[in-house]
Amino acid sequence: VKEPQYPLYANYYLLKGGFIGLLFRIYHLIHSVLILPFYPNVFPSVARRFYKIAKGIIEKNGTEIILATYTPYDGIWAGMKLKKEYGNSIKFVTYHLDLMFSPDNEGKVKGLKIKIGKKAFAKELVIADKILVPENTEIDKHPKIKAVGFPLYVKEQEVATSSFEFPKNSINLTYIGSLSSSNRDPFLAIKAIELLGKEIGKKVIFHIWGVLGDKNCQETVNESPCVDYHGLADNNEVASLLVKSDILINISNGTTYKMIPSKIFQYFAIGKPIIDFVKNEKDVSLPFFEKYPESLIIREYNQELDEIVRLLKSFIKDRRERNVFSVDALFENFKPETICKEILN
Repeated sequence: VKEPQYPLYANYYLLKGGFIGLLFRIYHLIHSVLILPFYPNVFPSVARRFYKIAKGIIEKNGTEIILATYTPYDGIWAGMKLKKEYGNSIKFVTYHLDLMFSPDNEGKVKGLKIKIGKKAFAKELVIADKILVPENTEIDKHPKIKAVGFPLYVKEQEVATSSFEFPKNSINLTYIGSLSSSNRDPFLAIKAIELLGKEIGKKVIFHIWGVLGDKNCQETVNESPCVDYHGLADNNEVASLLVKSDILINISNGTTYKMIPSKIFQYFAIGKPIIDFVKNEKDVSLPFFEKYPESLIIREYNQELDEIVRLLKSFIKDRRERNVFSVDALFENFKPETICKEILN
């Protein structure tokens, strides 16, 4: 089923400046203020359309289970309305990829959202048959609540070959994903890798594929002598590029440190050594890298540059020649099939 589209102003941040972009930013600000009392149902028109679509499916085909995810809240709002309407003839399960009472906003707005979000969650707790929340979530125990992982770990079954070949006479580090000076800032990683090459007396190349989100980030990447920027990667070739690399680099989220990037699980599934540059001590991805046996965690928030270079030198020396290894068993709880069994049970 083709899902309803979000209003255009929901994607205002995709606009590149200019007068139109300014108008959309103003509109978004006004919308955010007006919709705050309805939080977390910030797009009620979309939620109503979800309800109509789901109701049509139920009436035409019959349904045993409704699964609604957060974020966003649209499906949960629609699911609660359907549960009230159909009662015990359907099971209603909500799956929280994030918690609506822990928003990233600061100050009084954050406090208000937390208060409203807790009320909405309490209402959901009464109506839903089961609520699945992320592991390591600090939440009161309740018979309806169950902690589960994220369905993000999928073992690479077949690795498509890429025509790209890494230089044989260098140490090749690879990052694939978006970068920006405001969230995933590569500045410190690049500076450390530049110094690393001088320390070990061998050419170290930092290969980057992905979107460079702003001018400062573009300058940081393009002006570095150790970086080879290759533009966007073909999705069909990503696994091959990762396998061919010596070591993988992860640049963690800065402002969105409460979100787990799905790409780190593809990194894990590839089975190569990983260097993780962490920007916030509360980064929710940290436990996964701490579990992964071949990772080096660089804590940007409390490690000096010279210490980082020493850690990089030691890690690369010990692990560059390591073969690909399997960690499937470590991430059993994060496989889609495991999550499906939890839901169906």
